[in-house]
Amino acid sequence: MNPFISIVIPTYNHSHFLKKSLGSVVTQSYINWEAIVIDNHSSDTTDEVVNSFSDSRIRLKKIHNHGIIASSRNLGILESKGEWISFLDSDDFWYSDKLEKTVSEIIKLKNEVEVICHNEFMVYLDSDGKSILKYGPYEMDFYRKMLFYGNRLSTSATTVNRKFLFEKKLLFSEEKEFVTVEDYDLWLRLANENARFCFIQETLGEYTIHGSNQSGSLDRHMNHLENLIKHHVFQIQSFELDKNKLWRKFRSRLKFDKAIVYLREKRLSQAVILLIRSFFNSPSVFVTLLTAKISKWI
Repeated sequence: MNPFISIVIPTYNHSHFLKKSLGSVVTQSYINWEAIVIDNHSSDTTDEVVNSFSDSRIRLKKIHNHGIIASSRNLGILESKGEWISFLDSDDFWYSDKLEKTVSEIIKLKNEVEVICHNEFMVYLDSDGKSILKYGPYEMDFYRKMLFYGNRLSTSATTVNRKFLFEKKLLFSEEKEFVTVEDYDLWLRLANENARFCFIQETLGEYTIHGSNQSGSLDRHMNHLENLIKHHVFQIQSFELDKNKLWRKFRSRLKFDKAIVYLREKRLSQAVILLIRSFFNSPSVFVTLLTAKISKWI
């Protein structure tokens, strides 16, 4: 039986991107799906773009999300009718066999999986630069591993079992202090509920980088990442009773993560300073993180 897939697409004033994004859904080789576009009352031609597809499988819903994209994604989840929910940001897009290969994996695993993710290309629209983003791997004790080593999934590459989400009462966090990391938070809470993850080692879509204020957004993202990790260390995790000791280790990891992001952004002097601080904060944690990062690159 081919499962019905609900595709949740939040958007706001992205009509120029949405046309390509939604177009990549309509041209999927797998046809048993619905797409729910959640529009934060855009002032551009979003309505016209959605209506131009004239496809009864596409629904347009409106929301005032007050800058919280999690609210849009959550409305999409609550509106969904599919057995599985795929997420797609309106400035990303999929290759035509993304759903077919995802469903093939679901059937092959006989539904013994709750979360499926594939690789993506990261594309810089301003420079035409392109690199591959490899996600995973899944391993035992996944919650602790992902909390320590960082996010291993991407929203536009991820499909989640709807029944599991509803049974565990899981949605994206709508806390303002988690904006830009609400996806990482959901993957963590899925792992904490013992969801089983599957990573498809194929590149089935593109994650786009654009805009002129990436640095400002990046700094906000890193601050919110620290908020999220602190929340999990002190409020959710149960594997370490000495939470202050655990937090000291994570501060080293956060400096390391920030340095890696700065390296990608070519902010080299800031990256080097953070790497040095990460090392002196906890040499053992630094070496572990560096080893994991190098093995992933290899």
